[in-house]
Amino acid sequence: KSTFLSTVSHELRTPLTSVLGFAKIIRKRLDETLFPLIPEEDKKIQRAKRQVSDNLDVVVSEGERLTKLINDVLDLAKIQAGKITWNMGPVAVKDVMERSLAATSALFETKKLELVRDLGADLPGVYGDSDRLIQVVINLISNAVKF
Repeated sequence: KSTFLSTVSHELRTPLTSVLGFAKIIRKRLDETLFPLIPEEDKKIQRAKRQVSDNLDVVVSEGERLTKLINDVLDLAKIQAGKITWNMGPVAVKDVMERSLAATSALFETKKLELVRDLGADLPGVYGDSDRLIQVVINLISNAVKF
């Protein structure tokens, strides 16, 4: 089962990486070369420009979300196979929270939600895998924003 999950995840990741990469290239080239040439007074073309830009933003954000899901499936396969590597050590909770909030700030913008940071100055340190803790907090924040 875990071999199947791992194989399927890798097979999905390759074309997804290409789709995401080309969407980002298209967005960048449009922003740098074509969009600046559109006259501000032409409202119809400006509206079409916004729609194209918004659609590319959706392609990129959904591609990134799908990449994250694939990575989660790969992690699950590793956990089930007992092959996950834990990098245990002292972890600053404040650092985990700040990095997680930075990684999810775009979600708040997309949903037009205000992100309020109220982290205590004396947050304790813990012992764990910093990257895995950040992954868990990002998932919790993402779910909270989405649902």
